Formats: sequence, structure tokens, C-alpha cells
Amino acid sequence: MSPTVSPALKSAVDSLVRQPGPSMLDLSPFYGSRMESVLPDVIHFRYQAKELKRRSVSQHAAVFHDGPNREEFPILVKVPDLDNVETSYFSLVKTLKESNLRVDAVEPDKAEEIFVNRLTEFMSVESWGAAPPMPTTVNSNRKGDTVIYAKGYFASTGTAFGVSTPASGSLVAGRYLFGIVDSGRQRWEDILWTCPTVVQLNLP
Repeated sequence: MSPTVSPALKSAVDSLVRQPGPSMLDLSPFYGSRMESVLPDVIHFRYQAKELKRRSVSQHAAVFHDGPNREEFPILVKVPDLDNVETSYFSLVKTLKESNLRVDAVEPDKAEEIFVNRLTEFMSVESWGAAPPMPTTVNSNRKGDTVIYAKGYFASTGTAFGVSTPASGSLVAGRYLFGIVDSGRQRWEDILWTCPTVVQLNLP
């Protein structure tokens, strides 16, 4: 299940996404530093939305799941290279589909709604407690797997996390996607994890 989201945070994130820029950080001093850290992704989202619309290319969302009830959480797919929009975008969409993820085309308004919802949930995790940050540990089914991760509000090409088993590292509290590099290809599991935690990847 998703973390509890405060109306104040949801409003602040919604304003930030609709009107990105440093001035928006002043509207919510409590969340300012957290918002500043995600601002590059927000700006990227606005730019990709504009570019995909200009090129008549639909935005896409990959469907992940959270918890034993398999609740669905669509996550917007990030254009990897804004200088090579269509080629890089379709390549990532293909990679996600090859991981047996459902990837749906979404209308611009829906894309923005999905991005705001997932970003708000990501930022909400920090308020769960004031305990010192703990490492996230990732186990996979094979020793020596290269583990990758992406932020749980913008499905992207994977960032290296470590080599299992286990792989361990510090991540900012939030919701994340994990996968492995298998024979040179990225493979993602369809689970949205709230970190820090212990992750068990059932790949390949």
C-alpha cells in the first residue's frame, strides 16, 4: 500500500509540477530541501511532455505493483535522452515490455496526474520517522548479479546499485524500482519498494 500523503504535501508537489522553478520552493519551506532535490526530474518531465506533444508521441506509463494485494501503480516512463527523444524513449519502453511489464499510452493530463501522485508518495516516505537512515539491501536469485534501481516516480534506465547477493547501499528514503542486468540487458521486477528495506528480487 502507498504511504500516507498529507494534503499540504500533495498541494505543494502539484504546484511544483505545474509551475516548475526555484520560486516554487519558497511556497513550502517545510518541504523546500526535499523539493529542491527532485526539481531536476520535475523540469525533465515538463520538457519531455512538451517535446512528446510537439512530436505527436504519446507518453507511456509502466504498471508496477505494491504489496500482497497486487495494487497497481502506474509510473511514468522517463525519456532517457532529451537530445535523442524518440529513439531513446522507444528503446526504454521496449526494455520495460521485455521485462513483462504492462506499458500503457496515457493522455497528457493523465501523465501529469500519475507523475504528481507517484512523486508525492516518494516524498511522503521521509516523514515516516526520524530514525537515522538505514541501508537498503537487495538480494537476487544468483550470486554476482548487477543490481540496478530507478526512482519510483519516473521509470528510467537503471542506475547501478551494487552486486548481489547481497547488494547494499544508502538511498534517500522513498519508493524505488529494482532490477538486474541479465546478459547485457536490463530486466525489471514489477514491484514498487518502499526504502530503506530488504528487497528480494525474483529474477531471472
